[in-house]
Amino acid sequence: MVLTLTSIEGFGIIGSDEDGKLVHEWRQGFKRRVTGIDADSDGNIFVASFTEITQFNLDGEVTWRYSHPKFGDLHSLQVLDNGNILVSAASGERALEVNKESGVVWQWWAGEYFKPPNGYIDHVDWRSEIPKPKWSHLNFAWRIGDETLITIWGGDGAELRGSKANATFLRISKDGQVRWGLSAKHRFSGPHYFLPYNDGYLITDTARDRIVEVSKSGQTVRELTEGISRPRGLRILKNGNILVTNKRPLTGSDFDKVPPAVVELSPEGEIVWRLDLPRRIWETHNCAPFASVRLED
Repeated sequence: MVLTLTSIEGFGIIGSDEDGKLVHEWRQGFKRRVTGIDADSDGNIFVASFTEITQFNLDGEVTWRYSHPKFGDLHSLQVLDNGNILVSAASGERALEVNKESGVVWQWWAGEYFKPPNGYIDHVDWRSEIPKPKWSHLNFAWRIGDETLITIWGGDGAELRGSKANATFLRISKDGQVRWGLSAKHRFSGPHYFLPYNDGYLITDTARDRIVEVSKSGQTVRELTEGISRPRGLRILKNGNILVTNKRPLTGSDFDKVPPAVVELSPEGEIVWRLDLPRRIWETHNCAPFASVRLED
């Protein structure tokens, strides 16, 4: 069995088969928007929903929940090889690693690399307060070996090594040291996922309707645009294909023409299959796909 699970903001989780046909829906048990999603080797599903991580099984039963004061607008979620869960707290400007028994065991704050603006306070509980001013979004965190990949979008009023940048991609060590970085002003708009690919990286450049492949030196290798509209989630599959979630256009004449979708692309960027989200879901519930995970027997 091949099952692709996709988190849908404002709705829950949908499951599609290997042909891209919608076969499952789970709507219960989630708080606010549903964003990051991943699965462990036992088939347990983990999702991020604003200030909480939720674990459930394929029967839709919730089996574990966890929240933390710094879980400000959770975005990406990854189940690590050691069983821990890595999340990005976008508005909390943090990457946090959670153990199911002992809670947060590691975290990295963007303020360790940026200089936050004057007046920023970093002691609020995101479950009850929102700090002012907010100055960045840590949209993505992903562990590869002993490094964590980070995407930071914004940085308004913050300084990055003496210069302002509105998109920053980092590889950091376990002790928080930056091993590689790419900063770009006006080159990307609202980027989210950032994963190793070939000899470089793939980046979902959300607001510019494209996936960008860059080299390790930061040069653009190519752009993937076919079937892409507001891409956020990105996974490199075992067969080398690329799994993408498309958020619907925010405004403009394409609003009804280009529905939210889950798209599988070949390494060449050609569409293998595409699941357009049914209108009854995205129109009624004001929702959009965020991320996907592929389950295979």
